[in-house]
Amino acid sequence: VSNDSYGGILESISLDTIISPYQVVAEDTVKYLRSISVPADSRIVALYRIADDRAEALQFNVNHHREFENKAIKDLHQAVRELHHKLRTGVLITAIVRGKTLVVPGGDTVIRGEDSMIVITTHHGAVSSLDDLLR
Repeated sequence: VSNDSYGGILESISLDTIISPYQVVAEDTVKYLRSISVPADSRIVALYRIADDRAEALQFNVNHHREFENKAIKDLHQAVRELHHKLRTGVLITAIVRGKTLVVPGGDTVIRGEDSMIVITTHHGAVSSLDDLLR
């Protein structure tokens, strides 16, 4: 829908999703602008604003990132601490894309170098690469 005046009518109709071309373009523009300022091997694969714009869901390629590759989720804090970093608060690893499989990670899930990680954060604009998960 590209006409905002239809808002009241559309709310009264039982629809699962309403798509605005303006919103699609805005999200792609934000994704592009955020991704051009980070290293090529850590770029954002996908970015979605969720929860009424209160949070972002971001997908990153691990690309053999040494702080994450071959680490179990539960061991990330210790592995990162050994490198004198901390994992940023307010960031949740919600899924791992492994080939054509979506893995819902648990503490024992090991991140592989060719995986993609999907994270959710409430830090708008503060997370543009996997390095930004560290502080």
